[in-house]
Amino acid sequence: MAGFVFRRILLMIPTFLGITLLTFGVMSIGGDDLERARLQDGTLGGRTLSVGSARRIHEAMGYDLPALVNLDVQDARRWVEFRAERIATTWHDARRELAVLAEAVALAQGDSPTVAGAWAEHVVEQNRIGLLSGAVARAGPGELPRVADDARGRALRAGAGRVVIPLLELADDLDRLARCGAQTVLYLAPIIGDVDSAGMSLLLATAERALSRTEPAVGFADVDALRHHVDGHRAAWTDQAAIASLVDAWVTRARAARTSGELADVERPLAVLGGLMVPHLLPRLLDEDRFVRAAASSLLREHAARDLGYHAYGRRGRPLDADGARRQAVEDVRLERWWRRSELQFREVSGVARYGWHSWTRTRYARWLKSVATLDFGTSLRWNRPVSELLADRLPITLLVQGLAIFFMYVLAIPVSLWTASRRGQLSDRAVTVVVAGLIAAPRFWVATMCLLWLGSVFPLGGLHTPDIDSALTSGELSRWSWRALTDLAWHLVLPVFVLTYAGAAVLSRYGRSGMIEALRQDWVRTARAKGLEERTVLRRHVLRNGILPLVTLFGTVLPTLVGGSVVVERIFSIPGMGLLAWDGVMQQDVPVVMAIVALTGIATMVGYVLTDVIYALVDPRIRAG
Repeated sequence: MAGFVFRRILLMIPTFLGITLLTFGVMSIGGDDLERARLQDGTLGGRTLSVGSARRIHEAMGYDLPALVNLDVQDARRWVEFRAERIATTWHDARRELAVLAEAVALAQGDSPTVAGAWAEHVVEQNRIGLLSGAVARAGPGELPRVADDARGRALRAGAGRVVIPLLELADDLDRLARCGAQTVLYLAPIIGDVDSAGMSLLLATAERALSRTEPAVGFADVDALRHHVDGHRAAWTDQAAIASLVDAWVTRARAARTSGELADVERPLAVLGGLMVPHLLPRLLDEDRFVRAAASSLLREHAARDLGYHAYGRRGRPLDADGARRQAVEDVRLERWWRRSELQFREVSGVARYGWHSWTRTRYARWLKSVATLDFGTSLRWNRPVSELLADRLPITLLVQGLAIFFMYVLAIPVSLWTASRRGQLSDRAVTVVVAGLIAAPRFWVATMCLLWLGSVFPLGGLHTPDIDSALTSGELSRWSWRALTDLAWHLVLPVFVLTYAGAAVLSRYGRSGMIEALRQDWVRTARAKGLEERTVLRRHVLRNGILPLVTLFGTVLPTLVGGSVVVERIFSIPGMGLLAWDGVMQQDVPVVMAIVALTGIATMVGYVLTDVIYALVDPRIRAG
């Protein structure tokens, strides 16, 4: 038996990979909505997202990565190079498009070609200045391009929709590079001479901005000045031991600091390093307390990673209450997840690692496979909470409701199928057949609605507890295992469990009846009767064990409902389970939640079929021998 189970478990591995590939394909389709939101302000997950927010969510969920193989892994150097190339290309196209539109608008307003050309150049320069100053990033789409609010300006904004999104994406890339300080300047110097003059001007100004955040006197007149500055500071920027020493000094001071002002003198050299300090500081934070993490998060958000956020709850020297501890645990998970996702952005890797291990692991499918294997599906777009936390809240409810329904399905189906099979063709068998056919034909949503209308005065209409019991449970005044809470829960579950049970029990009884009839025709049944055994003994000891195999087969198809739940029943009876979570996720376009439920349902299906094989082998030893 152990060998049989081991072989079935081995077969789960390729099945699991197949499930992840299937769900990955469906998840990839979900990127279309994120792509649309990234390219224009839109609603996703019940929230209105700006272009920058949608872009960050797009990257956090891995939609910026190749599907299966990554031949352009972005480590610290390549991350800067890629954004510099994208800035140069986007600005080249955007400034040309903007100049053409501005000149056309000016000509339409009656200006001469000379005046129109001069105004077009002025508009381009105004938006270049706005990109570097951050004014474009702070502006809304209706305020772009940046231009005077006169007749020409309003006409230009009305027809410049194609330029707005590139300008916002440019502002986002420029801000990211500027925040990374010395990392940007160090890796920008070798490639800046390869871009056109317009892109070079923008990148030189960005390099100045990257260092002027901490060194106000820095300025680069040309590429040679930039490279000369890098040559003079390369030793300090690449000395890993010195950087680690600066990080140690900052962490030591942060452990005792009460205000951010106490860290100013040790923060300044780290702020200059920008992204170069992250590989040394982030791993240290994972072993520090929440206040050191919060202080480091503020430093890194300002001088390396804008999308990093960490909040420390409570006060120093005081333990957190249960709610504070839960929230703090969520913050810790987010920090660790951010580091796993962004680590390569701040580290250089060798060519062997780039085109070897990382070319397979830095892909969308690898990230999805890891999410399924670790049950870490990211953060919900709708509730802004870890999906695993939402599943932990909802899954026990669905397991309870669906588990009771499956239990009663089999408890009812097995005796009914055995009883009707032993009376095949009789009036009682025909009567049960008519009743079962009616139950199968009755739509579940209609039966649930009728139960609410006819039995709503007897049983609760929805939820799991009455309001007073629910408030007592929430406040801790009443235990969930108290008799009062359990009886209230049981009373609320009567209608939903009945609605989930009746059709399943009817279907199972039909399959079970066929299996029992087939078993009754076998020779061993006639032999048992010829020996003089009572009919009850024949049915229980000889017919039941062999006739139950069809019901065992169906168990593999019923088990996934333990995870997936029932959308209709949970929606009608307001049960906060997995089905209702899936419904809300679909309606709110919450891709992480929906894909987590799809993946878990697929895994439950796989486990269900393995359990079916094992139960088969227990019921019929011939299968195990084969």
